[in-house]
Amino acid sequence: MLVFDPTQPAHDHTDIPRGAVVTLGNFDGVHRGHATLVSTAVRLAHALGNLPVLALALDPHPRSLLGQALPAPLTTLEDRLALLRQAGATEAGVLRTSPTLLSWDADTFFQKVLVESLNSKGLVEGENFCFGRSRAGTIDTLKKLCPLSDIHLGVVAPVSETAGEISSTRIRAALAEGEVDLAARLLNRPYRLRGLVIHGAHRGRTIGFPTANLAGRTVVPAAGVYACIATLPDGSTLPAATHIGPAPTFGDTLPRIEAHLLDFSRDLYGLDLALDFLAQVRQPQQFPSPQALMAQMNQDIDHIRPICFNHLHKGSAP
Repeated sequence: MLVFDPTQPAHDHTDIPRGAVVTLGNFDGVHRGHATLVSTAVRLAHALGNLPVLALALDPHPRSLLGQALPAPLTTLEDRLALLRQAGATEAGVLRTSPTLLSWDADTFFQKVLVESLNSKGLVEGENFCFGRSRAGTIDTLKKLCPLSDIHLGVVAPVSETAGEISSTRIRAALAEGEVDLAARLLNRPYRLRGLVIHGAHRGRTIGFPTANLAGRTVVPAAGVYACIATLPDGSTLPAATHIGPAPTFGDTLPRIEAHLLDFSRDLYGLDLALDFLAQVRQPQQFPSPQALMAQMNQDIDHIRPICFNHLHKGSAP
């Protein structure tokens, strides 16, 4: 992973592309707005002579260093960088945040990061971009500083769709309501939940529906049953019926993430699993007996299988 810490000596950054068009930010989710930043940077790089495009994701989140609580991320850092490259960045890496970095005022940040360390030839940011101590630097600040250092500045307006501006906050709100179709529209791909497969209550196997129980690393959608595509560590993909929430039929009040991978029976404990959410097929429900639950699960699978098949058949799984 490419990591850039501008508070360290320059000889520690020999793998960082210099003279690139740069875009930097948190990029959580790498949604359609973030992808527009990258595509704008690509166009500017071409106009300036086919320069490289460098996308830098801030990590850790500056607010965490200030002692502020943060929600779970929409994407893991590794996925974030991969998605930025898929969006068109020549290279994607981490801009390592630290108390020292956050102490720099806007002018110092600009000079040390964009001029001295990166020798940036272009910079592309959104209209609401802020930088430097207390977020005092704004796009207006960049409009003054960039010409003085011969850096071409591109400013991107917020990207909107039918119901409003696309943002990480709005995607989180959609997931909190189980609206994974809306989240997919804002992301331009299905929402991906990543997690480590852990031991659960082991009930699924006893009723004929073995499940992989996940300890989620990213935002967990609302309780319900979902059609998902599971991606295994080896890159293979399988349809999955995923239940999120407690299991009231068994008197279990603890929320869980349980994925039943269709036509699959291997042991996945301790492995990282990705679930791409295609559709919510029903709300949580308490059943009068395990047999009634089994009957409903068979119906769920009959509903989920063609949704997943159509998605995989189109070749659209990320």
